[in-house]
Amino acid sequence: EAFARYSEYPLALFLAGSGPDEAEFRLLARERLAEERKDEETLSLIFYAPRFGNPGETGTPSPEFLIARDSEAGRMISAALQAEQDDKRPFGAQIDPGDPDDMIRIRVRIRRSEVDGERKYEIVEVPACHWYESDLPGLEPAEAEAPAKD
Repeated sequence: EAFARYSEYPLALFLAGSGPDEAEFRLLARERLAEERKDEETLSLIFYAPRFGNPGETGTPSPEFLIARDSEAGRMISAALQAEQDDKRPFGAQIDPGDPDDMIRIRVRIRRSEVDGERKYEIVEVPACHWYESDLPGLEPAEAEAPAKD
C-alpha cells in the first residue's frame, strides 16, 4: 500500500475542474450525519485525499456525495462502513492502517460534468474498499435494505 499511487489525478485539481472528466481515486471517506440520516434512501459521504507521506491525515474535503443505499456502490460502501465499526479489515487483514477515526479507505471512480456553469460530480463505480492493487472488492457488499418508513 505504501508504494501504491493514490489516484489517477490529484483530487483537489479534479474538483477544481482540471484534468480528465472521469478518474479513479484512492480516498478516505467519512459518512456524514450517519445517525440523523440512517432512515434515508441515500448515504451522504465526504471524500478526502490522504496527505502524501502522512496517509493518516486528510486533505481538503470534497463536496457531499449522495449515494443510493440500494445501489451496488451504496451496498459496497455500507459494507465498508459496517466493517469499520466492527473493527474488521478487507481480506481479513489484522494490521490497523492508522486511518483517522470513522473513515474508510475506498477506491472510487468519479465523473465530473458541468450543467449551466455548475460542476456536478457522480460516483460511477466503487471497485474496492481498500487501496491494494487487487481488483477484488475486499468485502462482500451489504444486502440491500429498504429505509424504515413511518
